[in-house]
Amino acid sequence: MGVESIVAYSTDAITWIVHARADYSEKAAIAYGNGKFVYVIDHTLGYTADGIKGDVANGFSWDNKPNNIFGGSSITAITYGRGMFIAGGQDGKMAYSTDGLTWSSLADSKFGTTKINGVAFGNGQFVGVGNDGKIVYSN
Repeated sequence: MGVESIVAYSTDAITWIVHARADYSEKAAIAYGNGKFVYVIDHTLGYTADGIKGDVANGFSWDNKPNNIFGGSSITAITYGRGMFIAGGQDGKMAYSTDGLTWSSLADSKFGTTKINGVAFGNGQFVGVGNDGKIVYSN
């Protein structure tokens, strides 16, 4: 038997409701902002159109997957803050979006070609962490 992935949601972070079960599929990151969840599934960005519901026909297939501006690079991190989503991934690539559908590349992520492992927002700043001990933050 293969590995099963489970997608669940919670209104209180204590009790979780299983939304979908499927064969393993990599779900690297998810963020909420501007009334929707934006997620990374199989290295592709996508989003929920209505904030929580998804199409469970394929296990975890939500609406309107945008074009992958990361090319062949994996997307490994996503967060929301200052009215925008920020995503990062392999090869130091980063992008931003205000709606989760239209994405623009960040010209210089300061990571060079180092993989980005996580991005967070707090206290008015974005912070990213990557391989080789790299940490960058926004002004």
